[in-house]
Amino acid sequence: MTIAEQLTFTAEALKPWAKENKGRVEIAKDAVHLLGMLATTPGAPRVVVMFDGEDKRGEYEELGRVDRKFMVIVSRGRGFSLDPAKTLVEGEAGGKALYDLYEGAREIVRGLVFDRNTTEGIPNFTQGMRFNLEENTVDALQINFTIGVQLPLHNQEENVEV
Repeated sequence: MTIAEQLTFTAEALKPWAKENKGRVEIAKDAVHLLGMLATTPGAPRVVVMFDGEDKRGEYEELGRVDRKFMVIVSRGRGFSLDPAKTLVEGEAGGKALYDLYEGAREIVRGLVFDRNTTEGIPNFTQGMRFNLEENTVDALQINFTIGVQLPLHNQEENVEV
């Protein structure tokens, strides 16, 4: 699976859950795009999926194995409230608490099964954490996961020696 296919697969898997929670799922192109999406629609759950890089697996790259890193951000913006932390544990406007939304999204991510012909299939949940912004303008939690990928073989004859 390509990076684009993996992003789309992850986003599509989260859409029914987001719809059930009156939210939406989007793919971010970069950090600036991500921040712009999180700053809109306070109160409504929003899930943003973003590619976060690749790390080679093992000592030598020649094997073509990498761990692809992805982030899933679960947010509800930040509405005006006398007790802003209350929405994290009690919800808002009839919606679920942000921690409950995070846990629901995390379990969907942990249950993904990618194409086993090109990946390890099961993602590796690596971390759950607060999504930190210096401006502290949104309530958001971050799910980090990796998926092991075998890069396609490249044609050795096309390699150029300098």
